[in-house]
Amino acid sequence: MKLVVLNKKLDGETLAVALYNTNGILYMNKGVILNEIAIKKIQKMGINTVYVEDGSDEFTLQQVIDPSKKITIIRKLNEKFKIAKKEAAIKYSEIESIANELIENINLSENAFLFNNIGKLDDSLNLEIHSIDVAILTLMVGINKNYSGSKLLNLCISALLHDVGKLFKPGKEHVNAGYKLLKKTNDFPSTTAIGILHHHERVDGKGYPEGLEEDKIYEFGKIISICDEYANLTYGENAYFPLEIIEKITADTNQKYDFTIYKDFTASIYCYPNGIRVSLTNGIEGKVIMQNKGFPLRPVIQVVIKSKKYFVNLLSENSLAIDKILIE
Repeated sequence: MKLVVLNKKLDGETLAVALYNTNGILYMNKGVILNEIAIKKIQKMGINTVYVEDGSDEFTLQQVIDPSKKITIIRKLNEKFKIAKKEAAIKYSEIESIANELIENINLSENAFLFNNIGKLDDSLNLEIHSIDVAILTLMVGINKNYSGSKLLNLCISALLHDVGKLFKPGKEHVNAGYKLLKKTNDFPSTTAIGILHHHERVDGKGYPEGLEEDKIYEFGKIISICDEYANLTYGENAYFPLEIIEKITADTNQKYDFTIYKDFTASIYCYPNGIRVSLTNGIEGKVIMQNKGFPLRPVIQVVIKSKKYFVNLLSENSLAIDKILIE
């Protein structure tokens, strides 16, 4: 199978990975033949890339979190946010439980990919979906940084609640609103609350709400900031591929993002998901089929020359690199 951008050219292609909606219902099973109507419906649900069959089975897609489990956690967070909005308060134990569920179910195999195959029925769960995606990304970074169990939990909770202030205040005001919500109770660690307060600060001092610079920004805030940007760019009509997002984030590093955190982030997120077609610097085209842990720019590529398959491990082929993604 291969990963492709969803477009009308896929009319007649066979879906290789099932799609779900946020109610937990199987929306479209693998094996379905795509047509123009189905493609438009999938795009309307916010899914922009899909896996389709291409007559090969070099790899099995591994997801960072199982879709059914992710849907369950989305619904749980939605219930907690509804209560928080109604009571203007939030319970630590309930968010801790959701964070632990994420931690217990995250798959950090070197070939696992945070793939968006859960379509939105409407905009009612946007906040929860985004919050969970950011939390998953922060966990990937925190685990890569060898955080202790308690520190990892606190980071995850901070990420889950980084936008909770949007339940009460619009725009930039949401940051202080979220911080104040957590400070109403003594249950939340101060590091968790500060992570929320600092997640829109920039290392050049042009962020908000306090215009902090460099080391004055707490580490949780720095991690959530870069994960927040990545998650934002994976959804919507103009969603980017992972490499394109990394390139955009790279261009903003040293203005927006801490360089050390940037290195930790890019070491945790694979730029070229398994199944994506690429062109190498020698002009040969192929498909990514395996990752090399810790080296996101150097995956294993399968190429076919005269009907014979070859495997190019970019970790050992120093003279070669990926030149570009082949958008289909």
